[in-house]
Amino acid sequence: MRILHLIDWEFQMDDVIRISMVGGLNNKLIRLENTVGFAVENNLRIIEPKFGWYDTTEEEKFSNLFDLNFFNENIEDKYGVSDILIPRSEYLGNEEKYKIVKHIKCVAGGRPRADDPFWESSTLELKTNVMGSLRPSSKIENIIQKNSCDQLVAVQLRIEKDWKQWTRRNRRLVRDKNEHVLISQEEFIEMFKNSELFSENIFFTTGVKQTDIQEKFESFDIDSRFFYDDSLGFETNATINFFLCIGAKNFIGMTRSTFSQNIFFCRYLNGDCNSYFYNYGNQLHKKDCNVHSLSFNDLQAKRFLEK
Repeated sequence: MRILHLIDWEFQMDDVIRISMVGGLNNKLIRLENTVGFAVENNLRIIEPKFGWYDTTEEEKFSNLFDLNFFNENIEDKYGVSDILIPRSEYLGNEEKYKIVKHIKCVAGGRPRADDPFWESSTLELKTNVMGSLRPSSKIENIIQKNSCDQLVAVQLRIEKDWKQWTRRNRRLVRDKNEHVLISQEEFIEMFKNSELFSENIFFTTGVKQTDIQEKFESFDIDSRFFYDDSLGFETNATINFFLCIGAKNFIGMTRSTFSQNIFFCRYLNGDCNSYFYNYGNQLHKKDCNVHSLSFNDLQAKRFLEK
């Protein structure tokens, strides 16, 4: 199957885009967002992408994490393109029916190839329409309902090994001395205890050592809980945590994390402005509802302060 360049190409109904994605869940969602914009502009459809942390898998394909029909219906309503995501169950075994005219590959961190001339930046309208079209699959929705955080403060703690590596590699991006990219759990707890949000009960999400983190909270007399099911894939767990944080009473995140940024944005779409960040200065700040990230390098953190 040939991969064709798009110059002067007249697209047909079964011309499609294939995406190969790496990086975390929300890096992938940002790449999907941009690909939807490209597909809409060129009247193309997209083969349903696979998710997964190190290796993308059929088990963690889009429709196992999100409601594919709901996504397609919303995108059609906004842009008039029907069935923009082709279910993998429809594509596999019928590959000869489709012509891949663009194969979008992303390098480490989920960013597009630097030499890809067809890559377009996102817009607030596109982000609104794509993120607003994400709804959990029925299986995941059942888990979310059983673990609801609607009466809790939720926080994303970014203390994983890969985040520490990212911090070391990207120190030059941080130009404001008040912005901190790596915050320890102890530092967060101190800020949390001195904030108006303080509660003896909290939900947290992070990628590693959840039991150790829970014990640390307990040592500060904070009753915490988390969700992680070893029988589920890593990004299935991430998706569940993502929606739990969207539905929390209050959410505290980081301005540099795409996971937090998309939670901030989805909460805003739901009419909820009770979102805060903890990596500026030595206190929690309420996020400005009218400021949103469209990229990986957001960051003048002061832009996020509530006015």
